[in-house]
Amino acid sequence: MNVAPGFIKGNDYLQFSGDLKAIYLLGLYDGMMFAPILAVRNLTRPNRLSECIAHMHATGTQLAAIVDQYMTAHPEQWGYEMNGIAFRAMGGACDKTKQPID
Repeated sequence: MNVAPGFIKGNDYLQFSGDLKAIYLLGLYDGMMFAPILAVRNLTRPNRLSECIAHMHATGTQLAAIVDQYMTAHPEQWGYEMNGIAFRAMGGACDKTKQPID
């Protein structure tokens, strides 16, 4: 059985309203934070992402702004899975706040 790498693509996300973008990204973030439990191990990147998002006191609206800005700068990625796009966008924001996840 093949597991899809992601259901929502960048082009799909771009069609969402602002509120739906924020809700989607909060759910995606929650999933990223649950990943270490599913993997039955401590994953460094989700832990660092959690620390960074907490440091920013980020809201869903702020995450949407971060991701939207990233997507504007990277239209070549719009056909890719949204989970990867969002992770790269959040990671880039963390780099800018001196809270790198890598």
